[in-house]
Amino acid sequence: MAVLSRDDHAMRCVTPTPPEGCVGVATVWLTLNGQDFATAEALRFRYFTLELAALTPVGGPAHGGTTVVISGAGLAGFGSLDTTLCRFGSLPAV
Repeated sequence: MAVLSRDDHAMRCVTPTPPEGCVGVATVWLTLNGQDFATAEALRFRYFTLELAALTPVGGPAHGGTTVVISGAGLAGFGSLDTTLCRFGSLPAV
């Protein structure tokens, strides 16, 4: 995959779509010349799946402010509470 940005201390890439049914760990490789690839034991990326099962309640007042509970599986398998967001329709994620 193409690198989106890089500097002396970091590179930013977008993960490719994994093969059908692929859930697990993939080793991340890097090349600066298109031929010689390198990796490190710590460069592992985890593909995961989310299973969303239910939303409670299914409605609320038009002015917003209703707390909803989304249930399913794999919801705590990555990230942190600070980086987990909900989006309702086309409104910005909150």
